[in-house]
Amino acid sequence: MFGSTVLDVGIGLIFVYLVFALACSAISEQISQYLGLRANNLWDSLCALLGDRDGTGAAKDLYNHPLVRGLASKQGSDANAEMDHPADRPMPSYIPSDVFSLVIDEMWNSRSKSDLPSDLHKALAPIYAVSNQEVEQARKNIEIWYDSAMTRASDWYKRKVQLTIFLVAAILVTATNADSMMIVNKLWSNPTQRTAIVAKAQSSSEGELSSIDSKNTQEVNNLLGWNQCPEETECSEQAAANAKPNEVGGWAMKLFGLLLTAYAAALGAPFWFEILKKLVSAKNSLGNAVDPSKGKSDKAQVSRIGDQSNATTDVADPAKVKIVRSRESRIGGPS
Repeated sequence: MFGSTVLDVGIGLIFVYLVFALACSAISEQISQYLGLRANNLWDSLCALLGDRDGTGAAKDLYNHPLVRGLASKQGSDANAEMDHPADRPMPSYIPSDVFSLVIDEMWNSRSKSDLPSDLHKALAPIYAVSNQEVEQARKNIEIWYDSAMTRASDWYKRKVQLTIFLVAAILVTATNADSMMIVNKLWSNPTQRTAIVAKAQSSSEGELSSIDSKNTQEVNNLLGWNQCPEETECSEQAAANAKPNEVGGWAMKLFGLLLTAYAAALGAPFWFEILKKLVSAKNSLGNAVDPSKGKSDKAQVSRIGDQSNATTDVADPAKVKIVRSRESRIGGPS
């Protein structure tokens, strides 16, 4: 019983983390799109890759190429116009490697090598040298060079997004009073809430992560919220659990619980979804295990039924009845 309760509390807490991770990730993505963080990260990365620190040389020419201008997420006259600086118009958030290699190869073959930034010339010269001036091989090598740079750029972007998600989580967790310590205490002491959130977690774990709606989780919302509970006023147990602390020590514990939830949300929904599925699987396995005392009782019952069946068979067997009668006749028959 104790182990089952601990497992249920763990499932409930992990499900709360999963819901917050989904919500924070969605909000962070909206912020990134609004601020153009992905597109700006790509621009900064390409400026560094092409040796165009101020964005007025090779990087600008790359972005002004018709194949790249057409990749801007916001289409219109501004997106396709050739401006003094690419940052003055909508920029693409992603450039395919084949498009990049085609434009760079065109730059290499159509310009004087002295017109290229020194860093770009130093990078391309060995690429063309090992390609033996074969265009297709050179483009493939350029694509490898570009993909390697984009891997590093993606790592930079993930670190920026991770910070954004944590800040969003800190705000959302504080606003909703999603204190991990409080949630554990409420789930432990309230079987009704624990049962409801475990049932929701189990049904959610059976589908795909994308099918979970972080807005439609009333079971989680019932655990959250702030309440005022002054010392001189008697509060219900539910209100007291969500009350603001009245002491410094209480606020320290509250801050720890809030930061713990924010950090957990920043780890990402896929991480918590995998853990949730494992815990639900463990719960299902525990529920299907046979109770030892019940198993012994069942075995005893089966044994009794078997004995009765054998006795019935013995009485009904004609051969055995005939043997019994023969024995009786030899000793004088029944009285």
